[in-house]
Order: sequence, then structure tokens, then C-alpha cells
Amino acid sequence: MVKHAIKDIEGTFSIIPSSLENALLDLSLSNPAAQKNAVKDVCEQLRLDGYDLILIDSPPSLGVAVISAICASDIVVIPMCEDVFSLKGLELTFNEIKSICSTFNLTSPQIRILYSKYDRRVKITMDVFNYLSERYNKELITVPIRTSTDFIKALSKRETVFAGYKTSTAREDYDQYVKQLLGIKIQPKNMESGR
Repeated sequence: MVKHAIKDIEGTFSIIPSSLENALLDLSLSNPAAQKNAVKDVCEQLRLDGYDLILIDSPPSLGVAVISAICASDIVVIPMCEDVFSLKGLELTFNEIKSICSTFNLTSPQIRILYSKYDRRVKITMDVFNYLSERYNKELITVPIRTSTDFIKALSKRETVFAGYKTSTAREDYDQYVKQLLGIKIQPKNMESGR
């Protein structure tokens, strides 16, 4: 069933694209056992099919489908920026993940915080990043994603910031972030250069 949904996109990368039917997932996962196992079963099948790394992109909500994704995850990355809603949502998300794992008797996944829209020229950006560094020292990914027009340019061309050979801050930041997330040794970058 999973193999029919997989689309190869580039090299060894594949994707299972979302669809409108996913909006109905919360209804079909009303049974607690289904919530715990639905995404986990798909991930196990993908691993059996030879996939080493599985990324699940979830919406910023805690519906039943997202709960199922949390149950299947080894690492949960919470993206955020300096706005007050991100800070409130961060604490709520930590509490909900703890509650989900307690309800289903699961080991809690690693939680990592990814700070995006980082702009050192804006004081509140620096203040919030420093606060996160102190409050969530173990969870915070130390490489923030800086603001960049490269994201808009890539989106308008319908490609990623990794398309082509041109270097950019966006490409550099995401490269450093992935290396840190996967435990690959990275060179420290000078946060004073660029934004």
C-alpha cells in the first residue's frame, strides 16, 4: 500500500505527497490504538523497504494525525521565531508531547527547537534566541535559520534552496541544521556575519 504512494524526486530521495484525504485522518483515527500505530506502522514498512531516514512534516496543531506522528517519532523538531505565539506554543507542545507519551506508555522522543527568521539586526530576535539558549539549552539547535530572500526566490522557481550550485545563507543554514540534527560534526559559524 505504501509503495504505490511513494514518488521518487531526486537521487535517493522520495516523498509521499499529502492529499485532501488527509483532512479525514482525524475521523478515521478515533480509536486510541489506531492513533498510536497508524503512522508508526507506515514508518516500519518504509524501514523494511530500505528507507534510512523518514521525515514527517506536520501542521502546527495537535490533531489526532499529528498525535499519531508523534507516537512514531524518534525526534520532534519544533520550528519557531520570536513572536509571542511561538513562545506560548512551544511550552504547550512540550506539555502535550509529554502527555501523549504518558497516555500511550511511550518513550518520549527527543525534542529539538529550530529557531527560524533569525535577524541579528532586530533586538527581540537576539533576546528570544538568548532566552531559548538559557531556558532550552539541551533542546535548542544552535544553528538558527537566518532571514534570506533566497527562500522567496526558490519558492517562486518551485525548487529548493539546494537547487543549483550557488551558495547562500539559506543553503548554509539548512545544511548546518541537518548536520547538527543528525549528529554530524559541524564547523561553528560566525553569527555576526550576514543576518
